[in-house]
Amino acid sequence: MGLKCGIVGLTNSGKTTMFNCISNTKAEVTDFAYSTNKSNIGVCQVPDERLTHIDSFIHADKLVYANLDIVDIPGLAKGASTGAGIGNSFLADVRLCDALIHVLRCFDNPALPHEEGSVDPVRDIEIVDFELQCKDLEQIERKITKVEKAAKVGEKTAKHDLAVLLKYKEHLEGFQNVRTLEVTPDEKAVVADMMLLTEKPVMFVCNVNDDDAATGNAYSEAVKKYVEEHGGEMLVIGATANPKSPSWRARRTARPSWPTWA
Repeated sequence: MGLKCGIVGLTNSGKTTMFNCISNTKAEVTDFAYSTNKSNIGVCQVPDERLTHIDSFIHADKLVYANLDIVDIPGLAKGASTGAGIGNSFLADVRLCDALIHVLRCFDNPALPHEEGSVDPVRDIEIVDFELQCKDLEQIERKITKVEKAAKVGEKTAKHDLAVLLKYKEHLEGFQNVRTLEVTPDEKAVVADMMLLTEKPVMFVCNVNDDDAATGNAYSEAVKKYVEEHGGEMLVIGATANPKSPSWRARRTARPSWPTWA
């Protein structure tokens, strides 16, 4: 089974445009928030220079690169974990992904208002993280209830499992993602079947205007500082929705440098 990567972010951040650039599937792009009611699914070929190098010595009839399944998940919104917007119904799609690409709006466009009233990618990170943390906490609390009942009837592992779950609960209540929690393999095994949302590795992708694609801008610099303080990986791109743009065509043929988990 190949790696499945979900593209997440607030609405109108450029997720679907990026999806169209890197996948073999093309989805409709609009300027309207919540304009789709389903996730888009595609496949992205991941070029590997090592394979090309090997082929220079041992020629193959055809080079077959690794594939990455891409899921473009409709835009999340503040309050998605409690049903706001349409994001809540798509959190299950996030759960089925192995890793996440978090697309951040790092461009100004008066014709495309930001849902929160201003462009602030660090705030947007915190909004999405909070919604995912809420769903993880909800799951942990449900399992705590079950384990507490098991502990009362003397189940052997229940006491250990309860202590582990309380450790996760405290971490999430501190507005922290599960992936930043230090746990042992035994502790991780307690929640392995839960597929926690904030446990998944994430890459932050700063979507900037074309003119800022090479150097970045103040918004992407703020994300860089955030990543340096909180960990993670980031990438700066210019994802325009205009297929006639030369830069768009260049990006379609570019070979991205994927993170280690890809």
